Amino acid sequence: MVDFHSHILPGIDDGSKNVKESLDILKEMYSQGITKVVATPHFLARHQSVEEFVFERNKAIETLKESLNGVSDIPQVYVGSETEYYDGIGECEGIEKLCIMGTRLILVEMPFNLWTEAVYRNLMRIQERGFVPVIAHLERYISYQNEEKCFERLEEMGVQVQCNCTFFTRRMTRKKAIRYIGGRRINFIGTDSHDMKSRKPQMDKALKIIEKKHGYEAVEDLLDYSESALRSATVVI
Repeated sequence: MVDFHSHILPGIDDGSKNVKESLDILKEMYSQGITKVVATPHFLARHQSVEEFVFERNKAIETLKESLNGVSDIPQVYVGSETEYYDGIGECEGIEKLCIMGTRLILVEMPFNLWTEAVYRNLMRIQERGFVPVIAHLERYISYQNEEKCFERLEEMGVQVQCNCTFFTRRMTRKKAIRYIGGRRINFIGTDSHDMKSRKPQMDKALKIIEKKHGYEAVEDLLDYSESALRSATVVI
């Protein structure tokens, strides 16, 4: 089982604050059946360069790795980024370093407003360069869009969609989440875990809800797709 979006690297962003918290999150993920997790720390181009981000990310990976002597009950860890959209992202130098390592997939946090043609052109430019944008937690921006037109554009362009477990576990959004699964509009699911308090893993609860509404086949389809997407990815821990 793959968790496609998480903030489990210690001390790099607003996620895990230290190694102990990272280990607590990882152990909880493992207990829920997660065997692979993609660490996606925030990359904000307005605050740092790609090289600075990669340097800090590598330090966090090594810090976590050094603490794992004898620890086995955690998922395999992959690494990428949650890259905040900015005007010109399509021309980002070093964009391959922001992708999930070993793949061409880049998780993009989109603007919290109506997406203009310029936004779609930037996504298209990423694709023209041979990369695949994956929209992070689409549920957070869909209310700003014309839902049907937005999905049509993303599907035409081949842009992938990731949604969070909380989209399914929260009563106010559950109905829409289930509808999206039924319409095959979600490619990946992620915990977006930051800590073990307010933003802890809820993969087990989300998958139970999907299974209840659409059967285990829907869960299998979702998980199999994530597994295939990571086939070429590099394990860092």
